[in-house]
Amino acid sequence: GARWTPKADKAQCEVADMRYTGESVDGTVGRVRFVGKLFETVAGRMVQMARSALRLVDEIDQVRVGHLDVRAQESVVIHAKHTVVTGKELVKVDAGQIHMG
Repeated sequence: GARWTPKADKAQCEVADMRYTGESVDGTVGRVRFVGKLFETVAGRMVQMARSALRLVDEIDQVRVGHLDVRAQESVVIHAKHTVVTGKELVKVDAGQIHMG
């Protein structure tokens, strides 16, 4: 196919509606910012990698999965006014020391 390399110090594009269909999109940028009312991602597999991540949610954050595996090399902290852990068949706590109260 045709190859072209546009170059500009600055550019602005305003489009009311856009649909893209293609095999791949690759981009390298210093900063990406999306501002909108709804952000949806539908994928067969999603991978995110970061050195550090922060997510702030004002209301409800829900995760619904078949299996959830959370691993930390140093510590996991769960803190709330009320914390509930339930298991339908088994709840297991295993450690060298267990402090209650």
